[in-house]
Amino acid sequence: MRIALARAGQEISTAQVARDLGLVESTVRKWRAAFARDGVEALADEGAHGPGPRRS
Repeated sequence: MRIALARAGQEISTAQVARDLGLVESTVRKWRAAFARDGVEALADEGAHGPGPRRS
């Protein structure tokens, strides 16, 4: 949730969010994509293990 909502409403780069949260960019990219695709539900699918599987 922190990744998806980091700097909500601001145009902040993936690299900046990763730095701010102490994560690698690929993790931020993965969670942002899941949130963009499935909204809040994607954030609850797998908890701390990563975004849930893509839905058709």
